[in-house]
Amino acid sequence: MLKYLIVLLSLVAAQESTPPPACSAAQNTSLVAPYEALLLPCLTALNLTATPEKIIQNPTSFCAKTECQALATSASAVLSQCTPSFTLVPGKLCDASCLSAIPPWKDLRVQCLTVTQASLGLCYTCKKYLSGVTSIIATCQIQDSAAAIRADKDVLSIVRLCDAATTTTAPPSSGSSNNTTYIVIGCIAGVVVLGGIAFACLRSKKPKGDVYSSGVNSYNASHRQLNSSRENSGQGPSTLNSMQNMTTRVQNDIRFDVELSQFRIPQQEIQNISLLVKGGYGVVFHATFGKIDLVYVNGDCASLQTTYKTDATSCQAKISVLNVTLGSGAAFCNVPTCAQAVKDAAAWKAGNCAGTANAIDNGVYPTNYCTDECLKQVQAFAQRTTACEQANTTFEISSCVQCLSIFTLHPNFQQVCGINFQHENDYINQFLDQFSTSIAYCKNQFPSVQFPTTAAAPASSSTTTYIGIGADKKH
Repeated sequence: MLKYLIVLLSLVAAQESTPPPACSAAQNTSLVAPYEALLLPCLTALNLTATPEKIIQNPTSFCAKTECQALATSASAVLSQCTPSFTLVPGKLCDASCLSAIPPWKDLRVQCLTVTQASLGLCYTCKKYLSGVTSIIATCQIQDSAAAIRADKDVLSIVRLCDAATTTTAPPSSGSSNNTTYIVIGCIAGVVVLGGIAFACLRSKKPKGDVYSSGVNSYNASHRQLNSSRENSGQGPSTLNSMQNMTTRVQNDIRFDVELSQFRIPQQEIQNISLLVKGGYGVVFHATFGKIDLVYVNGDCASLQTTYKTDATSCQAKISVLNVTLGSGAAFCNVPTCAQAVKDAAAWKAGNCAGTANAIDNGVYPTNYCTDECLKQVQAFAQRTTACEQANTTFEISSCVQCLSIFTLHPNFQQVCGINFQHENDYINQFLDQFSTSIAYCKNQFPSVQFPTTAAAPASSSTTTYIGIGADKKH
């Protein structure tokens, strides 16, 4: 059955060659840096502004571009020696063997996903697709592990369907005697009777030491009993923990609280679980519950801060060479270390570190910056600022209206892009100073355009980062 195939493939995956070690600092300079330099030309050749993960959706189109062929060659050089901190394109994607192997392998997945109760004859395609993972990884030099590719929830759901359909009960032997039937029925009846007796005994048995009562003496007696048991047996805290974690239902047990049950999320309804970011002292996972994005942070605030600052510093070094700033939109997000720094910022913010010594500060990259919605907002913001700066040369009220819209639309801009700020009106004084010349002209020539007044100074200093306005100087 197909489920045994999954077990077999898991055993094979355990014996597969381990990936190269993580890239050292020297390898990041000699191997990874040249790859990053080739990434943007490839994206430009493909006329893409999305994140780099989407550039290999069409291998034929990818390999038709000289810039992208160079990118794949560079990826091969990296993957043959070390494993970088971000995902590279397959190193041998443009090899003839890879280009010829991918289409039929992808077709097997497509055919597998069409399997229904009426077309179980195609279940073999799921088997061939899963068994071909190791070969595809080796042929195309794919960075992802075989286990990660095989964890395809869509294919695995079809595997379960095929496995359930092929599980049948063997027909009784024609030579079986009636005595055998009676023996089986007797055994079943005996098990049922014994099970009923055991259930009745357990039901009537009163829990010991695990039930809290309103009396202080009862609680103290139970507490002493647990400690005595631990000391007499010579076992450590694990014994105490195991006793305390028994499934006996106690008074005021929150596991069975009816009012709290409505807030519990069933484990099977948590989907698309993926590693968002991993640092030296913490791990952040991302998942979906229905249409809701969930972020689980397993780490401390100090490590989340350290991880962000490390990647942000690396990002600043990269974009300074490429003449790219935070206000450059997609060009910024196309730099892998910068896209990772934005993810680090989101993980740090999700870590509930507010009020601690390691709380997220105003100079941190906007946490939603590399989303399509935010990048559209960045373009619109750039258009507004350009029009505003030309107000005293165009002599048109429309330019002054654009100046005003910088203020009126900015709260939504902050929310969509996840811009971090200390006070929600921090931007007012900064924009009044940034566009002071144009605003002074507009106030004089078009008094009907009413600009906000200077915001009250906050109780503490603020260094809010605003996209495209000095943001490239902070990280």
